[in-house]
Amino acid sequence: MKFGNNFILSKGHASAPLYVILNEKGFIPSFKLYCLEEHPTLNKEYGIDATTGSLGHGLSIGAGMALANRQNKVYVLMGDGECDEGQIWEAARIASKLKLKNLIAIIDCNGFQGFKKSDRGIGRKFFAFGWKVVECDGHDCEALFKNLSIITEKPLVILAKTIKCKGIKEMEKKLESHYCKLKKIEEEQTAK
Repeated sequence: MKFGNNFILSKGHASAPLYVILNEKGFIPSFKLYCLEEHPTLNKEYGIDATTGSLGHGLSIGAGMALANRQNKVYVLMGDGECDEGQIWEAARIASKLKLKNLIAIIDCNGFQGFKKSDRGIGRKFFAFGWKVVECDGHDCEALFKNLSIITEKPLVILAKTIKCKGIKEMEKKLESHYCKLKKIEEEQTAK
């Protein structure tokens, strides 16, 4: 990201990788990593642009930031499950109406949410709301970065197709993995 751009982790429960990246980039000191909340809390010094965790709020915050400063890009990372929230679609509508071409939503489309499978028609909905919609393999960073550079006169949504818990055999593609802790799996494997 360039200086002045914003990143919002709307799926705030996935904060651990964000904290590690911000630590590697020099924003968060290592000794603070163990003191941070489960969900990101606004802290400009640490490079956290928004408080998130209540699903569905990130896109609205991003739309506001994109409207306030049209010269900078605003990236919002969401989960496909949170697209069940009505606020997502209110933000999608207003972003299209205001032609917020500097707003880029990335949706982790793994097909699951808390207690059920997620809606697979998300792309059609964003398209109907007037967004530029593209799909890519969410595990292919090169493809993802290539799509981030698309120039469009509309807001852009990237449907990053992923496999839930990819690479962890005991958790991969399983609904119950949403609330499973790695420590529990490690203990079970050790007991075998």
